[in-house]
Amino acid sequence: MIITYSLNQEDFWEYLLSMKKIRFKKSIKKMTIYTIVLSIITTVLFYREEYPLIFIEIMIFAIYIPIFFYNRSILKKRVMNRFQEGDGILGEHTIEILEDGFRESTLINDSFHRWIGVETIDSNVDFIVIMLKNSTFLLIPKKSAFSSIEDAINFEQCIKNLFNKNINTNKNNK
Repeated sequence: MIITYSLNQEDFWEYLLSMKKIRFKKSIKKMTIYTIVLSIITTVLFYREEYPLIFIEIMIFAIYIPIFFYNRSILKKRVMNRFQEGDGILGEHTIEILEDGFRESTLINDSFHRWIGVETIDSNVDFIVIMLKNSTFLLIPKKSAFSSIEDAINFEQCIKNLFNKNINTNKNNK
């Protein structure tokens, strides 16, 4: 089975955002902790009876929220500048699925990965992600790699079956 797709900056950013949604709860917890700590510090330093405590907390939120979104926009600029078309990460990818692994070809590289080198195969609504054991990953956007949802599901099922088959074979050989 062979698929060809193009990975662009927006796809990559969307994937990072989907990963951040997992971490979003942690961000909310941090924001809450920061607000409480800042509220206590501000109350101790600036509390006067003419300013209600809720006013101070609202001011802290009003200051912190723009900083939160500014940091996110800076991160997006860094990601967009770091990854460019034709660098081997973005651009056209061809993946050939074989019994003992898969071959990934781009403008820059041609790599063969055995199934034993794969950590996990995950997916969400927009992407199939093949995590390799060397802390790299292959990001396959479903919208540009497949003509239908069924094709994406079949591809994912095929690679998961081959992955599981090879992992079980390697466990039995040990």
